[in-house]
Amino acid sequence: MGDFRDWPFSSYQAILSQRPTRVQRGEVTEWFGGLEGFVDFHASRVAPQSDWLDDLYAE
Repeated sequence: MGDFRDWPFSSYQAILSQRPTRVQRGEVTEWFGGLEGFVDFHASRVAPQSDWLDDLYAE
């Protein structure tokens, strides 16, 4: 399974970007307690094991 940061249909880069988007950045980042929480949560999912999604689907 690939890295979500490289997936072309992920909103991850739109959340981090300052460019115009239809993504509701503020609403999404508030789910994580702010932008830092959003980034930290996602970073914890890719390092050091990037196969967490495979594990999720195996359950």
